[in-house]
Amino acid sequence: WFPETAVTIQGAYLTYHFSDPVDPRQMAGFCANCGGGKFFRTGDYLSDCIGISAGSFADPAFLTPDHIIGGQIGQLGWARRTGRIF
Repeated sequence: WFPETAVTIQGAYLTYHFSDPVDPRQMAGFCANCGGGKFFRTGDYLSDCIGISAGSFADPAFLTPDHIIGGQIGQLGWARRTGRIF
């Protein structure tokens, strides 16, 4: 999670809304070209933040997340090293 004021969204993206009627505060943004996940907002939960999956960053030196929820353990080399699986 990152403070919304610290994030700049660039490039074309499509949105998926988690609610009907649409609440723009509850959405996921996906790459308009490949469909890869980019970012998400969760409404009242962490309302001033944008979630960005760590796997969306192409920099191997990017900060290691401090925890994960779920996921395929065998595919998460950093999680095995840190033991931060929830």
